[in-house]
Amino acid sequence: MAINLYLRESNYYRCAELDSFPESTFQFRQVYLRYQDTFHRNAAFEIDDSKITENGFTYECAYPAQFTGNTFILTSTNPLCIKVYSNDETGDYFAVGFGQFFGRDWIHVKSDEYRIWESFYEEFAQEECHHMLASAPDHVRSMDKARFGARVCIMHTCLDQLALRTCVMWKSSRENRVKLEILRDPSFDGVSGEWTGFDVDVSVSAHYFYNSIDIAVHRI
Repeated sequence: MAINLYLRESNYYRCAELDSFPESTFQFRQVYLRYQDTFHRNAAFEIDDSKITENGFTYECAYPAQFTGNTFILTSTNPLCIKVYSNDETGDYFAVGFGQFFGRDWIHVKSDEYRIWESFYEEFAQEECHHMLASAPDHVRSMDKARFGARVCIMHTCLDQLALRTCVMWKSSRENRVKLEILRDPSFDGVSGEWTGFDVDVSVSAHYFYNSIDIAVHRI
């Protein structure tokens, strides 16, 4: 029996998804492993998508299906949740992936500019689940780079004529509060789609916190 392990920061983790690793990196070796409870690697997400639904977007589906609510916990056996939103008036739709990869949580957004999966949202969610799992190491590195010394991270993703703002505030090392918002400012046409970190006081109220982020973004 072969067990696939991934070495990260001197620790070995069992790896079920191998598409993202080239064959040249695999080695056959004997290792001695100590038992370690995996509970500390679970990642909790609390999502606020009210600003999306207020702007004409509708929540379509989640994959896997058990992640239908806006509060959920990801584990080593269920490491990824995909949520799909769409707007019938503009034709925009996108998938938001919430994942955990060997104890590191991450978020990624993907829109379909070619309208390949329009009205086939469950298939779109499954397809993006496969792609995001394979690219999980890259998504982790992207977020880790932005969150170094930061308490909040934001990312803007271009849609057709809009921009999606994803804002993450860490309530603790394993709890993430995520706010999704639609922007109609034309100045966001050329956004990079990369995460940016901010060192702000997370003890402030949610209303003051998000207004502060608005000011910070427009001053860049």
